[in-house]
Amino acid sequence: MRNCDHRSWLSFHGQGQTVFRHASTLSDIVSSLDTPAMKFPSLVVMIGHAGDAPLMTHALPHFRKRVDGQESDGLCLQLDPDTAFSDHPTLVVFDSISKRTTFNPEPMAATCHRHTVREIRWPVFNPAEAIEDLRCRLIRPFADVVCFFSTSDDDLQRHVDQMVPWLEQSYSGEHRSTFCPRLLLICAPSEKRSAADVQTQLFKLLQQQLKHPRTDIFSYVSVYIKNDSIQTLTDRIKRESDMARNYRAQNHILLNAIHFDLLFRHACDHFANTRQEPFDMLAASRLHRPVPVGLQKHLAELLTTVDTYEDTTAFLAPFIAGCLALDNYAYDVPFLNPEEVFAAHYKTICIAAAENRILKCSSQADTSVLLLRAGLVSLVERHFLERSRPYQPGANGRSSLLNEFRPWLSRVKTYKLCLACVQTAPEHKFPCGHMVCEECFQDLGDCFDTDPHFYEFDHCPICELPCDVALRVKPVTAGFRVLSIDGGGIRAIIPIQFLRALEQAVGLEMPIQEHFDLSYGTSSGCMVNLALYDRAMSIDETYNLFKQLSTRIFRGRNRMGVGFAAAAHALIASYRNGRFPAGDIDGALLEIFKDTTMLDHPYMSSIGARTGFPVVNADTLETCVVTSYNGAARGHDRDDGEHMTYKVLRSSNALDEIPVKDAARCASAAPWIPSHGTFIDGGLSDNNPSMLALQELRRMAPELRRPDQFVSIGTGSCSARHFAGIDSTTGDTTTDSTPDGTTDGTTSFFFGQNSLPQTFKHYCSENFNGDKKFASMRHMMAITLPDEADDIDQWFRRFNLNLDDQLPDLADAQAMDGLATAAWTHFTSDPTVQDLARAVLASSFYFELRCMPMYEKGYYTCYGRILCRIPVTKPAFLALMRKLDSMGACFLVQRRTLGERNSTTFSFDQTGNFSKPVCVRVWSLEDQLDVRLKFLGTRDYPISASPLSISTLIKLQKLEWRHLLDRNSPSGHPTMMRRPSDCCPRAVKRRCSRKGEDQSYL
Repeated sequence: MRNCDHRSWLSFHGQGQTVFRHASTLSDIVSSLDTPAMKFPSLVVMIGHAGDAPLMTHALPHFRKRVDGQESDGLCLQLDPDTAFSDHPTLVVFDSISKRTTFNPEPMAATCHRHTVREIRWPVFNPAEAIEDLRCRLIRPFADVVCFFSTSDDDLQRHVDQMVPWLEQSYSGEHRSTFCPRLLLICAPSEKRSAADVQTQLFKLLQQQLKHPRTDIFSYVSVYIKNDSIQTLTDRIKRESDMARNYRAQNHILLNAIHFDLLFRHACDHFANTRQEPFDMLAASRLHRPVPVGLQKHLAELLTTVDTYEDTTAFLAPFIAGCLALDNYAYDVPFLNPEEVFAAHYKTICIAAAENRILKCSSQADTSVLLLRAGLVSLVERHFLERSRPYQPGANGRSSLLNEFRPWLSRVKTYKLCLACVQTAPEHKFPCGHMVCEECFQDLGDCFDTDPHFYEFDHCPICELPCDVALRVKPVTAGFRVLSIDGGGIRAIIPIQFLRALEQAVGLEMPIQEHFDLSYGTSSGCMVNLALYDRAMSIDETYNLFKQLSTRIFRGRNRMGVGFAAAAHALIASYRNGRFPAGDIDGALLEIFKDTTMLDHPYMSSIGARTGFPVVNADTLETCVVTSYNGAARGHDRDDGEHMTYKVLRSSNALDEIPVKDAARCASAAPWIPSHGTFIDGGLSDNNPSMLALQELRRMAPELRRPDQFVSIGTGSCSARHFAGIDSTTGDTTTDSTPDGTTDGTTSFFFGQNSLPQTFKHYCSENFNGDKKFASMRHMMAITLPDEADDIDQWFRRFNLNLDDQLPDLADAQAMDGLATAAWTHFTSDPTVQDLARAVLASSFYFELRCMPMYEKGYYTCYGRILCRIPVTKPAFLALMRKLDSMGACFLVQRRTLGERNSTTFSFDQTGNFSKPVCVRVWSLEDQLDVRLKFLGTRDYPISASPLSISTLIKLQKLEWRHLLDRNSPSGHPTMMRRPSDCCPRAVKRRCSRKGEDQSYL
């Protein structure tokens, strides 16, 4: 951190409403340290008048002298340069405003520091009282030594008055995590008495003035007189600081520099909001990452997996304690007192999850043991304390825990919680039947520099059985690309032809489904999704399969009898069992999907995609969602009160898994009767599943305002809408409406103009009009994104085939060829498909910051890189680079061209992956960073997730924890926030470009 003349760190201002001003001095000092995660600073507070400045300068040789005795606006902070490179840097706080009786107006912001202004929500009467509160309430939990400087022999009472608030605050019944600093009275050089005599008199005055006299006062207060000591004042302060540091280490309240800075910012927020409640360091340490809401439910589920006393005491209790220790003492949480941590964060949850249980005793037959809830919680707490005290955060903690309890965990298989962390629902299944969440998959899996977002396992991390499982994860700063396919029987050939045309327009050696991260389909649209994502078929293979499947399924039933008898038999059979024989559907689906389940999808995991589709509960008519990722939303059983319009179907164990063939059978309108219930075609509620996909997307990525691309594909429309062949379990009821909206003569003859046919016609026009439903959703998003309303059509796109003639029947397999030809002709000549293809190419890139933005001269300098989702290991990577060259592509940052045109193919990192350096300046961290890809002769297209604010990028990449992540990451294993090849520029190098490097400055 560069030296500057702006000395105020914490100050009060205002003429009427008092405001608290907090400069970024502490954060700047921490960021200037070489390894802040390994530094444990000490805070020394110096209290005295301006006349004490000569004595203060003897305390620390490099202490900055006041210029001409000028008083500062508040507390000042500086780093002792003698300790800057030690493991225990010393921070010095001083002030000189005790004589001021009025507040100064708020000055202009200095360009060397950031400033946060908070409104004080409690009465402030004068600067002296405010500064006293500032020191004794805000500074005290972080201070190690407080030095009181005496300039005369008769001002002992003044220092007693100053010491009392420090001692009273530490005796106010707070957590032990808020420790009392050591108080050092530094007497004037003219003092003739010994240090013992002054200390005796000081103790006597303190005991008389304290509201709660303390017997241990001698352990906090000491006196220094130069003529009575062989130590220099500097050595004495360092000795007092070492004693305070040892006390903090013994009581688990010693903070490294990063945690020190973070908790102090939380303390500033607390200080401005309340004067009564003391600052709770334990609660503040988890504000950024609270204890998971569902922990109680997951612990209760884990308790049901054991039924013997030995397993409960030898495995379950210590395993729960180990998981809780890993959760709390991760890289981003300071190591505080384990006993207080358990009581504050976990004890109530454990009590609510546990219950009195009668357990079998495996060592003695026919013997049962009653284990009380309190006994189980006490056992977990004891193991938590044992595992926490020697705990050192590291990257191998979770692997070590699984190795320790592998004999027991190998026998436990549940789909309701992740066995690796016991905090979330699992998403990814191993062949052996164990499941873990995505975060644990990344923590335990192996990845390589050439493809840092691709994780592999050659054995199950829980039972160590051999396997070959891979997972591609989305980069944290990349967005989602969503695909939605309407239902429509044989008309699903239209979305297939659209995807063929889009794949041709994109022009990469890459299946079209790999350009979308989330895909939802209804009815026949679900069949298309399952073929692409579950069976890993190409779009041409999907086209051929769909034609064969439609011809086989839509054959109709064999009639019995002739004439009226045959018609009656067909009507009754369709009413009872459906229009088409279930045997045709079952046989075809079994051949395609075999015995795989919705959680068995190696290809889908390897490309990082998710898929789902709606079904309808035949008993309750409730909309449910079947997913390949075990459900991102919690459904109607969530306990936070948020209204959900659907329920997510999940598997609870291996016997409860949803077979793909049964799910596809339901999607084809044939009843599906697993243990979950009876379900029928989701087209009855959401023939266009776009709204369901959008809601699931918001559950997956709440930090993203919108998807990169939301592509909805219809199954045909016409001006004279014809609702034909609406499949359901009750048959093939058909209702027609003429272009003017009136019902035909047949309907009028049987029903007249009553409400039944009108209601049915309205239901069809609303539910089966996918264009209308998508327009409503797009209008809703335009309202929620007012600043992007004009560009909403670029994010949310609807494609459909509009025919002049009536659409063919949903089961008319003979009409497929003609419909496919019409769709291919339309989409290959549609310019909006070409425009979408260019947008898809742009969404293949994303932006990441390389380090925390650097603040200087009133603005932030941000170093980052444009990266590519497609790794160098894929054939499509080279095809993409060639296509960018041929199309004259260039990047725009903040609407300005980055580098030279046609320079994109020469931007690679040391692993061969695409990486284009960017340096940009912004005035605020809330400013949006807009990165776009422009093709020659066309408009520009935003890259993935762009624009994003700088603060959002910092949060997503966890840049505030960069040093802690690097310390806990094993060698060769990249952290989630940056690639191993990205070397952050040093703070002292503020250059905009470097020789030989393609880096642009904006």
